Amino acid sequence: MSAIDDSFRTLPLPDGRGPRMAICPKCAEPLVSTLEFRGAEFICMVCRGLFGFMAPLSAAPTSELESRHEELRLHYETERAAREEKLISQNSADR
Repeated sequence: MSAIDDSFRTLPLPDGRGPRMAICPKCAEPLVSTLEFRGAEFICMVCRGLFGFMAPLSAAPTSELESRHEELRLHYETERAAREEKLISQNSADR
């Protein structure tokens, strides 16, 4: 069985498998959790895909996946902060 399968899990499973990570079904990169986009709970920072709660694949966390997720999460947070700053400056200019 591969590390990636088609069942999304966030909690430990009854059979003893631990928590699962959300993985992009298009490019197999870890997804970042977000509520910024309507109808999408996850974003892929590589292919820019937006996914609902049941769309991602899942994988058992590994140190490589966790470090890649953290890298992508920080990238998302940087972009989100820039979008917020742009909106704030636009709103200030409109007044």
